[in-house]
Amino acid sequence: MITVSHITKRFGEVAAVNDVSFTIQKGEVVGLLGPNGAGKTTTMRIMTGYYTPDEGDVTIGDLSVAKDPVAARREIGYLPESNPLYKDMLVEEYLTFIARLRDVPRNDYRNVFDRVVHDTGIDEVFYRPINELSKGYRQRVGLAGALVGDPSVLILDEPTEGLDPNQRNDMRTLLARLAKDKTILVSTHVISEVQATADRIIVLRNGAIAAMGTIDELTGSKKGARFTVEIGGKEVEPVIRALKSVERVETVQSEAGKVVLTVHAHDAAQFPPELSKLLSARNYVLWRLVPESGGLERAFAELTLGLHEDAPAEAHK
Repeated sequence: MITVSHITKRFGEVAAVNDVSFTIQKGEVVGLLGPNGAGKTTTMRIMTGYYTPDEGDVTIGDLSVAKDPVAARREIGYLPESNPLYKDMLVEEYLTFIARLRDVPRNDYRNVFDRVVHDTGIDEVFYRPINELSKGYRQRVGLAGALVGDPSVLILDEPTEGLDPNQRNDMRTLLARLAKDKTILVSTHVISEVQATADRIIVLRNGAIAAMGTIDELTGSKKGARFTVEIGGKEVEPVIRALKSVERVETVQSEAGKVVLTVHAHDAAQFPPELSKLLSARNYVLWRLVPESGGLERAFAELTLGLHEDAPAEAHK
C-alpha cells in the first residue's frame, strides 16, 4: 500500500533523512520510532508531499507522490504533530472547510460527517467552538479532519502528544478500530503505545533506518529474557545455575536463608516451569519472580544510542 524508495532530504549540509526505504502492506499498523531529530517528522512530511525529497520517491498504491501529488494526497489522511486547527471555528465548520478542500460533493457532507464523527467520538462537541475543547477532543477533531474523504492511508505524527493517560487509552482504542480498514503509519515516542497498536516497528536513527521488524524480532524475546528471582532456601544460586534454561546468574543480594538473583534465561518460556519443579523438589520458598520489563525500551536504547553496535545489523530486514 505504501512504498518508500531511497528517500533523502537535506537541509543545508545536514541530511535529515538519508536513503530511507520501507514498505507497508494494506491493513498494517506500523509504528515509527526514534529519538528527537531522528527524521520521523521529515519522513512523514515527504510521504504526504509536504516536502519534496532530494532523492527517491514515495508511492501510495500505484500513485507517485512526486509525479501525481494531488491524486496521491487524496488517499492520505494526515494528522501533523502540531494539529493545526482553526480554533475560532465550530467543529462542524472546520469539517466543512476540510470537506471543501478535499472536493467532497456537497450532497455527501451529511454521510461523510456522520461517519467521521462516529468513528472519532466527537458527537457531543460537533457544534462547539474548537477553542473550548479539551486537548483530547482537539486531537479527535484533527483525526476526524484526516478521515474526511475516506482516505485509505493514515499518517499520524505523535497523535497522543499532550494527552493524559485516559485520553491516550481512548486514542489507542480509536486507532485499533480504524485499523480494521485503514493502513496506518504512526509516529510516537511512547513505546507502550507502539506495543499496544503496531504490527511492525521501524526505528530511525540519525536520519537512517536502524531496524525494522515485529516487537519479538527487535527484542529477541523468543530467544531469552532476564528475571529477578527472590528465593528462600539453601544453596539456591548453584542449583538455579544448573537449570538447562539458564544462561547465567548474577547475585543481587544474599541474606541468611534468602537470595535475590538476576537470571539470564536462554528460553523465556522454559525457565518458569523448570523453576516451579525445582521449588517443589527442593522445598524452596519463592518470594518473587519478575520478568524484566521494558524489552522494547532496552532494544530501542541499544538501537538509537549505540549501546550494542551489532544490534541494528542483526535486526535490520
